[in-house]
Formats: sequence, structure tokens, C-alpha cells
Amino acid sequence: NESGIGVGPEFTLDTRDPELPVIPPFDFNATALRISEDALVNSYVGKFFRISGDENKSVNFSFEYDGPVSPPPFVIDSNGTLLLSGTLDYEQKNSFQIVVRGTEGDQFVVRQFVVEVLDVYEAPFDFNATALKIPEDAPVGSLVGSFSNRVASRPVQWHTV
Repeated sequence: NESGIGVGPEFTLDTRDPELPVIPPFDFNATALRISEDALVNSYVGKFFRISGDENKSVNFSFEYDGPVSPPPFVIDSNGTLLLSGTLDYEQKNSFQIVVRGTEGDQFVVRQFVVEVLDVYEAPFDFNATALKIPEDAPVGSLVGSFSNRVASRPVQWHTV
């Protein structure tokens, strides 16, 4: 430069102990999160797992909610496994967006995931009835008529009113 002082290349001095391993920041991901709409409570949905961080530290996973949000019908167990905790109906809701917080020591990461609900074929429902008539002066307990419901995979069921 103009003052006569030479300017050399820039460099960074690494003061870490070369004997210590370099631990990348904590992060996590999940397996495919899918479940059939007819699955039973406590059925396996998927699993959360560490992809980087300190393998010597334990990881905890939990749901994170903003404001008054109805919790999804799932729980996360202590091993990071996502389990079904309620019932599902594909025709009413075919996916759930969940927000999960992974914590390792004093580090945490928040990630969004989608749980896909898989449709199951439901046999058509058929309803039939006899003439539902009764005289106005009929005694209490008189038969009004019969109706049946039929699902293709089950025998016909008759009911009386």
C-alpha cells in the first residue's frame, strides 16, 4: 500500500485441539410417515432419527404447537417412534402436517413433516326397509316395520322398530 507496509494473503488460525473430533451441529430427519386409515391405536407410523450431532448425547423429540391447535392423533415415544393415538378417516383428512422439535443437549432443531393417511377400500353400504306404517291407536310396543343394512362383505342384518 502507499504507506510502504506490505499486505499479504489473508488466513484463518484454527485454535481447536487437533486431538478432539469435530462434531457437526445437531440435525434430524424422519422415515416415511404413512399409516392406513384402519390402523389400530399404537400402530407404527414412522421414526425420527439424528442425522448429525454428538452421538454421545441423547436426543429427545416432541411436538411443537403454535397457538390453540388441536393435537394430531399421534404420539412420539422415547425412542423417536411416531405412533397412532387416535382414529383416522381418509375421507375426512388424508394428511396431517406436524411440527417436531428435536433436542440434543443445549441444541434444538424444529422441522415440519407430513403424515400421509392411506385410503382403505370400504365396501358400499346398502339400506332397505319394509313399509314403516302403524295405526294411530296402536298400543305401545307395536311393530312399525323392519329395515336392513347390508355391507357386501357381511351377511344382511335385520332390525325392527
